[in-house]
Amino acid sequence: MDKHIFIERNFSREVGLFSPPRKEVKQAMMKEWVVDQETNIAKEVDVEVAGYRDGQRVVYIPTEFIRIFSNLPHARLALAALTTLYLRDRGNREKSNKNESTEIKTTLGELCRTVGLTPNGPRRMQMKEALIILHHVRYRGLTFFNQEVLNKHGKQVKIEGRHEVMTILVPHLEFLDAVVDGHRRDTTVVAHLCPALAQALDLDAANKTRIPVAALQATYGNTKATRAMQNVLFWLSAVTPERPGTPLRPKVDTLINDVMRAEEKKRSKKIKRLEHILDVLQKTNVIAWWKLDGEYVVIMKKRDQEIASRKKKELSTPK
Repeated sequence: MDKHIFIERNFSREVGLFSPPRKEVKQAMMKEWVVDQETNIAKEVDVEVAGYRDGQRVVYIPTEFIRIFSNLPHARLALAALTTLYLRDRGNREKSNKNESTEIKTTLGELCRTVGLTPNGPRRMQMKEALIILHHVRYRGLTFFNQEVLNKHGKQVKIEGRHEVMTILVPHLEFLDAVVDGHRRDTTVVAHLCPALAQALDLDAANKTRIPVAALQATYGNTKATRAMQNVLFWLSAVTPERPGTPLRPKVDTLINDVMRAEEKKRSKKIKRLEHILDVLQKTNVIAWWKLDGEYVVIMKKRDQEIASRKKKELSTPK
């Protein structure tokens, strides 16, 4: 098992992309771009969907998969497992001159182990459903992604803009089962990341969030507590302070309402829960936190210490 997992920074920071809807899910007919992966030709089609808006973004899924929509938080774990394996195997792709490939071939068990989950039957099924969500959920308004395709007239066009982008993070997904000597083998998973996500992962480290697996394991447990704690962990790992290497001073309302998405009605209970989460993460040696003049001060220990040390070295080096 790796000591860290990696996820693209936008998907670590934007909590709403992997949070169950806070309002009622609405059903509608929507037009969306569908890109044929073999011909690279795009066309608009009508799709019956269920979805919700979170800030500037719309998250939706074809209505036949609405029963698994509530498992969105698991999809973030599955995405982190896929992107970690993608980055780990990047060296092999470069050696075989297949660096254009976004294919990841793995097993349900390996995906579980990558994010620190025991690969038993229920966990494997949870991971499988999470992958299905990644394959079927759509995001609109992800301006981070740009994709050039051919329209029906054969002209090169770019699908971009706050309202026009339709992103499927895992456009291709297969599950392959096999029985050897009368024993069922672990399910093989073949998945392709969308090209724009793969391109982002291939850029420098600034586009990736590194999360210690030990800290992630500390979040597993009760569903509600897990969800809030993982939101805080992913968000803190992705958000950087105004000056590199200095502590982060997030506003308490940002943490309890926008990040934790706390369901308690009383503000005092939300704050108590937040401080419990910070205490748990501090025990894993990932963060240090304290209060100063009524503000929360948080240090991502390894990351911020490395940045501060590098900054100090740069300042002391004569030019």
